[in-house]
Amino acid sequence: MAKLEEERDSIVLKLIRKMQGEIYKKFKNKEFAKRRDQRELIKVCQRQFRKYIALRDWGWFIIIQKTRPLIGLSNPEEELRLLELKAKETYDVYIEQLETKKRLEEENKIIEEEKTALIKQIDSEQGNLSQYHEKQSKMSSEKADLDIQLQEKQKKLANLEQERIKAASNKKVLEQETTVVKKDIQDVEIVITKLEQEKSNKDHTISTLNDEIANQDEVINRLNKEKKRITENNAKSEEDLQAAEDKMDHLTKVKSKLEETLDEIESAYEKEKHQKIDIDKQRRKLEGELKINQQTVIELERTKREIETSLNRKDNEHGELMNKLDEDQVNVSKIQKQIKELTCRVEELEEELEAERQARAKAERQKGDLARELEEI
Repeated sequence: MAKLEEERDSIVLKLIRKMQGEIYKKFKNKEFAKRRDQRELIKVCQRQFRKYIALRDWGWFIIIQKTRPLIGLSNPEEELRLLELKAKETYDVYIEQLETKKRLEEENKIIEEEKTALIKQIDSEQGNLSQYHEKQSKMSSEKADLDIQLQEKQKKLANLEQERIKAASNKKVLEQETTVVKKDIQDVEIVITKLEQEKSNKDHTISTLNDEIANQDEVINRLNKEKKRITENNAKSEEDLQAAEDKMDHLTKVKSKLEETLDEIESAYEKEKHQKIDIDKQRRKLEGELKINQQTVIELERTKREIETSLNRKDNEHGELMNKLDEDQVNVSKIQKQIKELTCRVEELEEELEAERQARAKAERQKGDLARELEEI
């Protein structure tokens, strides 16, 4: 069982170390990826900033920055034309509705006049009243229908009036946007004129610079020779730097290995410490059991003496006491056997404790050696 427990502990320790290594690797990979991305993004930011610094005073760059917001915008004049056509159509519908309203009012007046004429005719003629009443109800229903149509036309006319007002407001907004766009175009034209002036000035400057370039060619030839010599020196310096970097990488790997070894030793030390605590607990438990058994032995010996004295006094009860004595002797032998076993177990535990103390001292010596090596590195 002890061997199985040791094998189990060794397997668990290996699995824990492997798991710790994987976790450490995962966190370090995340940190490495983050630092790598930061380094690349810093390069991109620096490159974009250098481009902006180089181009911010260039005329064409200013024109592009001014005209870029205008790309993809619709033609405001075309939109104004479409809104005018829509407003005109709406106004035509409005006029048509007004004319329809006037026509319906005239028809209503005609119907009223006919109604009054019929009433007069009825009063004058005193003819068939039922016929006149039917004609009157029919005229009233037609009048109600015409009133409903008139109300619908008025609602439609009000909606068209609102649309016309909305179209007029949209037209004003587009006119304001058109003025802003025209103003931007004027600014761009001013920038273009300035650029043309700068171009003429730069052409003159270029002609003067060409003369200077001819004078600088000789200087460049001399500088090229000097550059070759500096390039050779730089190549040599780069070789020395590469060798130093390789040495640094090697030292970094050695340091990482030593750190891993130190972590393993610390974990083994913690495990041994826990094992020592468990052994101390078992030893104290066994010592308590040993004391209890010793007390039991003392009590049994006292009982034996009492039995021996009682045998002298009571010869008549000799058989019963002998049986009891035999039983007590058997119990005493069992307890003594248990005491011997417990004593052997205590001795084994003390030997294991001494071995663990030696292993702990060895681990502390290795830890001190590793600490000195780390300090030297």
